[in-house]
Amino acid sequence: MLWRSESLGIASQLGESEGEFRLRLAQVMREKRDLEVEKLRKKYDTRFTTLKDRLMRTEQAIAREDEQAKASKMQTAISFGTAILGAFLGRKAVSATSAQRVGTAMRSASRVQKEKMDVARAQERAEAVRLQLSELDERLQEDIDAIGFSMDAEAENPEKISVKPKSTDITLEIFGLAWMPFRKNVGGGLSPDWS
Repeated sequence: MLWRSESLGIASQLGESEGEFRLRLAQVMREKRDLEVEKLRKKYDTRFTTLKDRLMRTEQAIAREDEQAKASKMQTAISFGTAILGAFLGRKAVSATSAQRVGTAMRSASRVQKEKMDVARAQERAEAVRLQLSELDERLQEDIDAIGFSMDAEAENPEKISVKPKSTDITLEIFGLAWMPFRKNVGGGLSPDWS
């Protein structure tokens, strides 16, 4: 009796029990599954690399925008301080120069708001890339699970193959003829004649 797995095209060897065949079948399926998973990981690897690079660039943009926002905030504070000090310490409380300084400080304050919005947009882009990475990882895991499910040795049901010998498959390797003489004795039985 032999066993055969149709899906893998593997048959048991002569003298191999069903249990031994199932163990060998499980090993073959594990190896095949591991190869498929490795191919899948390589396929997804370029996508992961692209998204990780994009995330790194957005995180660098966040840091750059944050630095610019801090510098702009500092510049605005200095501009306001200079305008206020100039107004109080100058000869006239409101002069063209102090008004100009206040106007510059106001424009600088609007730049601070713009820089804050740039930081927020960069953070949103980074979060979107993190979400894409998470979704890609989930998709990879689903594909790996699908491969594992399709190559489950427990679900494999090998079929029995009955092998019937044919006369053409039988070979005679040793042939011999032995002759041992017997004589009929008085009682009607046989007794050896070679002694």
